Amino acid sequence: MKTLRLFSACLLTSAYTFAQDTTGTHLVTFSLPKKVQKLSKQQYLDYGKKSFNKSYTALPNDHVYLTEGLLVTIRDRETESTKKRTLEQLKREMEEVIGSGNGTYTQSRIVTVDNRKFYIFEFYIKNEGHLSFYTDYIGNKNKNTVGVIDFKRPDEAKAHKHLEDILKGMRFTDDTLN
Repeated sequence: MKTLRLFSACLLTSAYTFAQDTTGTHLVTFSLPKKVQKLSKQQYLDYGKKSFNKSYTALPNDHVYLTEGLLVTIRDRETESTKKRTLEQLKREMEEVIGSGNGTYTQSRIVTVDNRKFYIFEFYIKNEGHLSFYTDYIGNKNKNTVGVIDFKRPDEAKAHKHLEDILKGMRFTDDTLN
């Protein structure tokens, strides 16, 4: 009987895992929400300009999607080793830059999720929120993953929940750990 229960649990877990839509960059994979529209680079540029009144830049390795009014971008970054900064240094720099501009930042913190450090910051320009994250550098490489969720102020709770889901669901590929 125990074997049958274990087999059933494994089967259900596998079915759930394969039913989720996942995507990834070269460094990480992550689950997408159920209500998601993957965007082409042009759709991303058009939607961002129309909905968030700012110019967007699409890079070749961007993963962009729209879910429940949230515009999400996730990308890998490679940094020259001489310009590599710790998350603590990045936090100080971002607080200075955002604090001196016309935006207002509401959070700037370093968190640990599944033994991996992330820098999270959120700022607003008028009614538009921007919730971003940076992973720590991966292994001994000069690479990390960054993401931003653009949203309108009424969607703030959805943006926070989505970020939490992204960070908890992020799985780093084995080859990035070397």
